[in-house]
Amino acid sequence: FAVVTGTLPTGLSLDPTTGLLQGTPTASGSYKFTVQAANGVGTPAVSALITITITVAATGTADLATTISGPTSRKLNSTVTFNLNISNSGPSTAAQVTGTLNIPAGTTFLSATPSVSGVNGQVTWNQPSLSSGSALHWKMTVKLTSAGSLTMNGTASSMSTDPNAANNSAALAMTVK
Repeated sequence: FAVVTGTLPTGLSLDPTTGLLQGTPTASGSYKFTVQAANGVGTPAVSALITITITVAATGTADLATTISGPTSRKLNSTVTFNLNISNSGPSTAAQVTGTLNIPAGTTFLSATPSVSGVNGQVTWNQPSLSSGSALHWKMTVKLTSAGSLTMNGTASSMSTDPNAANNSAALAMTVK
């Protein structure tokens, strides 16, 4: 298999042995290309041409910002809820928003709102979109099982271009007495 005319979008690849077209385009635009498949048997070898057009939509620019709220001091064996807050300053809707909160050492995960599955060291939420000027508020509840200091870390990401990635993560320090 080979691309004989045109070019693949950046981020896509064509396996020359299997013909598998895979990847995620990283730039918007319309891409027209022709793939040739040949079996290599006989003279001349049998081949076929397939012309493909892929249109990749622009995802826009969305400025996500992340904050974490919750207590900064609690007693050992307390139950505590942390809030992951993600806002979008725009100008566009953020596509495929993902938010995560780590589950710090010295805590036991109890629940998340909205509910999640497959918790393994962090809670991950997904939202198909977040319009400009809107915000998401997700919660995680843990039990404090060790005295000392812990840090809750949270992040936000999306498929949209973010001009200020520096505000996509946040941390909240807590003392457990």
